[in-house]
Amino acid sequence: MQEFVGTWQRLSREAAASRYPAELTLLPNGQLRGIAETPGEFTLWDVGTWSEPGPGALELSTANDAHVVYQVSLAGDELSFVAPDGTRISYQSTGG
Repeated sequence: MQEFVGTWQRLSREAAASRYPAELTLLPNGQLRGIAETPGEFTLWDVGTWSEPGPGALELSTANDAHVVYQVSLAGDELSFVAPDGTRISYQSTGG
């Protein structure tokens, strides 16, 4: 779980990925914070929780308080999520 902790900058620019935060911080206590590209803009992951229910998966709470399981992979400093609808969202570590 520690390998996911940190701040991540969204690489994906596709329209479907734009509803996800431009910056995502996964804290070691299981909390998350998402920052929209434009202040005040909707982002699906705003503040909430995250956990690792099993290998290759992360469960994140969404802006409507749903808990959604995403397929996840980590390669070097790139973290990729695949949403249940097939949307791929990739992030790069900011080192923070």
